[in-house]
This record gives sequence, C-alpha cells and structure tokens, in this order.
Amino acid sequence: MKIGNTIKGLRKSQGLNQSELSEKAGITQTALSQIEGNKKFPSQNTLEAISAALGVTNAAIYIMSATVDDVPAENRETFKKVYPSLKNMLEELFIS
Repeated sequence: MKIGNTIKGLRKSQGLNQSELSEKAGITQTALSQIEGNKKFPSQNTLEAISAALGVTNAAIYIMSATVDDVPAENRETFKKVYPSLKNMLEELFIS
C-alpha cells in the first residue's frame, strides 16, 4: 500500500503544494513530505487531518492506495477485475 502516492496525487489534483496542505492539515511540511515519499506511514489522527484537508474520507484514501499485494492470494483475481472500476469511481468523486 502506497498511501503517500495517493495523498500526493490528491494534493496535486487540488492545486495545492505541500506547504498549503500541511498547513490545512495542521502537520509539518516535513511530515507530509515523508508521508508522500512513503518513508513514513501516517497515524490515524494524521490521516484523518490530511483526509479532512483534502475533502475525502480515510476509506477513500485506503481504497485508492490498495495494490494487489495487499489482498489475500485467494482474492487477487477478483481484485484485479473489480479494483480498476472502483478506483475510477473514487477518482471521479474526489478528483474531478
């Protein structure tokens, strides 16, 4: 799960730089940079603050960040079939 990539993509889609998002979320720019670089996984409180600042839910960020490796082996084929549509739907809701 590369949650940082998702946060970075959402931030950029809203035309925000790291300084602006970190200020809106009440975290340091250094912390946001580490999260976006997938060097640090955000705490639940930090993820809630970032999600609120971006106007999305934590669940949407988790789902948009999922990879086939996050899914049990017996469910991977289903994931591969369903996930692209689910991700596109979330992107339309939160990015468009």
